[in-house]
Amino acid sequence: MISPRDVFEQRTVSALARVARREEAVALVHDPGAGAVPLTPVMHALRRRGGDHRTYHQSLLVTTPPGLTAERLRRALGRLVAHHPVLAARLDGAEDGPWTLHVPEDPTLADDVLRHLPAPGDGGASLPDVVTEASRTAVGELDPHTGRMLRAALLDPGDGGPGRLLLVAHHLVVDAVSWRILLPDLAQLCADPDTPLPPVETSFRTWSRALTGSAADRRAELPYWSEVLGDTGPAPYGRAPDPATDTPDTVHRLITTIPSDLAEPALNEVTTAFHCTEQDVLLTAFVLAHSRWRSEESTLVLLEGHGRDAALPEVAAPARTVGWFTSQYPFRGRLTEAGPDTTIADPNAAGRFLKQVKEHLRAVPDHGIGYGQLRHLDPASGAALAARPEPLTGFNYLGRYDVGENDADAPEPWTPSPESAAVWRPASRLGVHTAVDLDITALRRPSGTELSVSWHHASRLVSDEEIAVLDRWWRTALETLVAAARTQAAGHTPSDLGLLSLSQDEIDEFEDEWRTT
Repeated sequence: MISPRDVFEQRTVSALARVARREEAVALVHDPGAGAVPLTPVMHALRRRGGDHRTYHQSLLVTTPPGLTAERLRRALGRLVAHHPVLAARLDGAEDGPWTLHVPEDPTLADDVLRHLPAPGDGGASLPDVVTEASRTAVGELDPHTGRMLRAALLDPGDGGPGRLLLVAHHLVVDAVSWRILLPDLAQLCADPDTPLPPVETSFRTWSRALTGSAADRRAELPYWSEVLGDTGPAPYGRAPDPATDTPDTVHRLITTIPSDLAEPALNEVTTAFHCTEQDVLLTAFVLAHSRWRSEESTLVLLEGHGRDAALPEVAAPARTVGWFTSQYPFRGRLTEAGPDTTIADPNAAGRFLKQVKEHLRAVPDHGIGYGQLRHLDPASGAALAARPEPLTGFNYLGRYDVGENDADAPEPWTPSPESAAVWRPASRLGVHTAVDLDITALRRPSGTELSVSWHHASRLVSDEEIAVLDRWWRTALETLVAAARTQAAGHTPSDLGLLSLSQDEIDEFEDEWRTT
């Protein structure tokens, strides 16, 4: 074992060898996490949104290995639920009152969790049609208040070849990272039902209790979050959503695509030139577009994180924990050098703004975990933050996913199936809490990476025509940032040079001198 401090203090390999110390391997202890689970901040936010949360879910369609039988799969699913009992949790409490998540001590797989469906026959429904109907049925069977958190359907080809497995789970018990734990575990159990799974060192219950117990420790962050939210003033869209009129039925959706000839340089060239992440680039483009669209120099945005990187006292990282860890926190993008009309069209100004957004994101305390703790788990801080403006604009970058890499005739087992687009994913029935939401996914296809862009907007606050204009400005902002990556605006920022105390102006001056020599 060597520490980061050792690396900087001991400047040679031999010096490092002298201070290196051996850490004895310690057997990990499995933490099943049975019992009452206090709600995490994102669950509190879900409860406060209102609407119908019973079918709020995530789903996945994967190819199964040839010869996988329903009996073997049922046994594997039973072992999976026993190892990750949060999948069998029950939501206690009235739908409009306090909630508690209860994880059973000895969960068993209910008889109706897995449905075994024969392959479509000649003249019958197509495989995509069967997938759509199976997913529609599975989603309709979810109900967290009765413990129906998980549903599965095995589409059997009937000839011993690869089949399809549909997995549907309520969002209260899974997030995007959870699937990366569950799928390999399930594949391992289907290959050998008796194989032991790696232990879960930190259960979702342990993590949730630590979040609640340490909420008051975050009060030093309260001034930071209060400043981000700002003072009460006119609502950005005229008013906040009204649950009486802005119902789920009034939320409209616009789906667009950024083709690879723009998406790839935005994700690759810009991130390389500015030493930043893909989210930095896409969020900057969104703020630029929104500022130009609304003719405002400040945009308050609700961001999401995976929520697993908090530093909680005496709790190990939840590397193998299944549950809903998502964190939400506000971010304010403010144009300080030039107005929205100038910045979105000027590569140099847009590049400087990207550096500003990047630095502001790096300065967010502990990846934003503390905001949810203060807002939902600490009553005193929650009251103070509730008096501030709520973000009415949402942004979420879901990352990169491979699409179309599999041969439809011979897809790889336990990878997303070619028919995944047929999975029924209904619009959310939750209460409306933002006026505009942008969800972005980077889809890696054999022909190149493109961006799938999904706009959701409360149509009584923002019209379809206005969203179409915003989408056009969003493309313009991406084009300007790509141009910025090819100009003198590109370069480092102070957070890239942690050991040096240099301002952005000093860094720019050094880099300008370097380019000219």
